[in-house]
Amino acid sequence: MNWPLRKGLEAASIANEFRFTTISAESFIILARAYLDQRETKRAETYLSKAEKLALQINNDDLLSRVYNLAGVNQFCKQQRHRVAVI
Repeated sequence: MNWPLRKGLEAASIANEFRFTTISAESFIILARAYLDQRETKRAETYLSKAEKLALQINNDDLLSRVYNLAGVNQFCKQQRHRVAVI
C-alpha cells in the first residue's frame, strides 16, 4: 500500500476514534480519490459510500455534494474503462 493510502486510512481511523464525523467523511473522500487515481473504481465506490452515509447522517450538504461529484467522476471512469476493453 502506498504512502497516501496508508496516511488516509490512518486519518480516517483517528477521526473515527474521536468521533470527528466530518473529518471521517473528508478522509473517505480523499481515500476514494486516491483509489480512483489508481483506477480502482470498486474501492473508490466503497469509500464514497462510507462518506455519503456520514454526510447524510450529519446533514452536511457541502460534503454530500463533493461525494456525489466524485461519484460521477468514478462512474465516468468506469464507463471509459469499459469502452476501452470493448474496443
